[in-house]
Amino acid sequence: ALNAPFPILNVAMFMSLTSYTKDIQAVPWLVMDEIDQLESALMGFVELRITEAWAKKLGIDPPEKKTVRESWIDWMSKVALPAARIRLFQLRKSEYTEDLREEEWVTRIIDKMEHFLEVVDKEGWIWLPEQWTFKPLNVREYAKSLLWDRATRILMMSATVISTQQLCNDLGIPRDEVEFIDLEST
Repeated sequence: ALNAPFPILNVAMFMSLTSYTKDIQAVPWLVMDEIDQLESALMGFVELRITEAWAKKLGIDPPEKKTVRESWIDWMSKVALPAARIRLFQLRKSEYTEDLREEEWVTRIIDKMEHFLEVVDKEGWIWLPEQWTFKPLNVREYAKSLLWDRATRILMMSATVISTQQLCNDLGIPRDEVEFIDLEST
């Protein structure tokens, strides 16, 4: 797909390839279907989730104060990130091929942890302790860097856009840069 004139990828794969590899950096056309699901896809990509199983592997407990941003920052920089870096070091010394997948995951979680530490003071984030998940309050700034800046032209489609204005607001798209076409269903 990467060598095709028009690669066909789902949104998550496109964001992964443009964020974590040099395989695709920009495309002339980005065509997305089910655009009503895009905010959720962006949130899933941006959020930082540490499952209970991974927390056990890393040997970490949750932040002490679950509603205090400074506690999250302290925990991330002094507990979670160092534990992830130690685990990555261990995996890179391993000779077992089954450790390659875990190495890839730990590398990505480190990237997300570092990103979180860079932006948590600038943007609103929440912590969902029952899921060990940090989420931004909105994804509009991420849409720009992950999608809009990666294509010359963008075609978005969906049969279920409720409000064009709300969609544009949620995804950080200037309304005057959007042509909305509503077609009858046949």
